[in-house]
Amino acid sequence: MDLLITIFIIIMATIIIMGLLSKSSNKTDEEILEFQENNAILQYEFPSHKRILEDSINLIQTTNNIDTLLSRYDDFIIHYNWIMEQKRKGVPIDYEFHSNGEPFEIGINLFINWHIVRIAQNNIENYKNKIQSLKTYRAKENLIIKSFELIDKCTNALKEHQIKDSFALTLQNLHENIEDLFNEINKTN
Repeated sequence: MDLLITIFIIIMATIIIMGLLSKSSNKTDEEILEFQENNAILQYEFPSHKRILEDSINLIQTTNNIDTLLSRYDDFIIHYNWIMEQKRKGVPIDYEFHSNGEPFEIGINLFINWHIVRIAQNNIENYKNKIQSLKTYRAKENLIIKSFELIDKCTNALKEHQIKDSFALTLQNLHENIEDLFNEINKTN
């Protein structure tokens, strides 16, 4: 019986000493809590934000709808900023957005402007093809108005960048092409 009590006392003393050593050694309670929070963010929250960010990039690259592009750009910015905030807090997130080697603020605007112009060009080309098949002057006029509205919306959506004027000029040329097409339609009616 005395042997059992001695073994029990030795085990309890070892547990107490180990607990004291672990508390006084490497990590404080705050550091352990911070590590656990960062780990939870990294495992549970980050993948969702990253997925939305990557989905936004894919949709920006493939959509032909300016409203979809602008909405996904807003989503992209929200989730990118969340990721960068977590990195600033010390969460070990390994994610960077690169666009042609430019810093984020410059690269994202170039990326978005390029796709804004792509959407305008694709839609105007489709409108030009469609207008040939329309029978009434009113239908053609409505499509021309829709073209002008799209170009205006795209021009207003352009983001600041050192070559923003080049993108705006491309959109202005599209606008002039539509004006020429409208003048041709008016001559034939």
